Amino acid sequence: AQRLEAERQKPAEPDVQRLEVERCEVVKLSDILDAVKEVSQNQALLAAQKTNNIVIFNSNIPFGSMVGFMIKWALASIPAFLILTAIGALLWAVFGAFLKK
Repeated sequence: AQRLEAERQKPAEPDVQRLEVERCEVVKLSDILDAVKEVSQNQALLAAQKTNNIVIFNSNIPFGSMVGFMIKWALASIPAFLILTAIGALLWAVFGAFLKK
């Protein structure tokens, strides 16, 4: 820094100017873009690992298969409803007996 200050104070030779340049590397723009893309992908992976969320953007299911799936879903809900009804009736009976006393 002192040397640069000293050279600034000296008058420059008429046709010759001395410039000191730090050593630089030439980097292709495509290399920079690849590095940025890799960093953004890594950040997306880290965010996905932290949240453990799954996002479905689109599903391409034929109409007949979707109807079959919904019928199976409705039939599977019947035993679940019966089980929840039995649990509710049991709780109602237990708490009803305690509240009557």
